[in-house]
Amino acid sequence: MPTTVQNGSFECGLDSWMIGKDLPEEPGDSSDKIDHSVKTVTRKASDGCASVEFYLDGSADDGTIWVAQTVDLSDADSVLFDVYNEQKSFNILTQVAFYAGSKESDELVETDFDRSNDVEAHSGWKTFRYDVSDIDGAATVAVGMNIVWETGVKHMYDNIRLQTSE
Repeated sequence: MPTTVQNGSFECGLDSWMIGKDLPEEPGDSSDKIDHSVKTVTRKASDGCASVEFYLDGSADDGTIWVAQTVDLSDADSVLFDVYNEQKSFNILTQVAFYAGSKESDELVETDFDRSNDVEAHSGWKTFRYDVSDIDGAATVAVGMNIVWETGVKHMYDNIRLQTSE
């Protein structure tokens, strides 16, 4: 079990990461899920030359996508990662989605995530920190984006890492 996040700066694409989603159907008569994507890009990075880009179609005012991996959090106090937002806004379009715990990535749903931080409250790169000091042993760590506004939104995430007190 790794004691550090593997490929946390996405320099090797999505290696070591599982992609997850909890998405509603498109509004109207469609049974298709809303449009979304998770991919690595090289146009913005806070560490190295790549980051992961999340895209969500907000036409249903709902939906969460994420990347996840299992990490030994025994010695970790927090999980930190950087989120890029093009322009600060008072409108809340998306929320940072964070999870650390015993559920597997494919068992997660939107309500499992801490969604208390709005992405649009800043511009440029911002580091978010989540306390995991109460978790001992192997856990799923998932970071992603939740949409709450009727518009398509893209954000980049990078440099996912563990912080210890030592």
